[in-house]
Amino acid sequence: MLGGFAALTAAVPLAGCSTGPDAGPSASPTPDPDEVARRAVAAAESQLAALAASTVTAFPALTPRVTPAQRAHEAHAQELLAGLPGDSAAPSTGSSAASSGVAGPPPSGPVVPASPAAALAALATAQTAAATAATARLGTVSGDLARLLASVAASDAAFAALLRTTGAAA
Repeated sequence: MLGGFAALTAAVPLAGCSTGPDAGPSASPTPDPDEVARRAVAAAESQLAALAASTVTAFPALTPRVTPAQRAHEAHAQELLAGLPGDSAAPSTGSSAASSGVAGPPPSGPVVPASPAAALAALATAQTAAATAATARLGTVSGDLARLLASVAASDAAFAALLRTTGAAA
């Protein structure tokens, strides 16, 4: 039934309806590229924070290596979501992250590999993927957001490299 509604609302502008004050949401069907990018990268950062929290829960000895990345991902998500319509606040990923798994992922949290070295490698791989995805959006967003996304991507890549170099010692 929702598919029929979506098709109907998509067809309204094609049916010759006016674009006056009664046009409503169908007058602007294209989402703002900056908002789309901010939400997508914030979701990725929240997922990274959740994976980091789950990693620390599974392997408390990794706390000194993983917690700085987790905190950075939480801050990135908050910054990206700040001021977006419909968001009263960024996901709560503070001290309750280890028990709640960060806003967004399943209550059980992300699956962590069975060994500390494998867990660090998985987190590093996820961070590299997030950095690549954020970088891919740079040409589609405003200059201000591009600079923010580039900083987030650089941070993710730096943490990935750091975890790879410290992962061998785990």
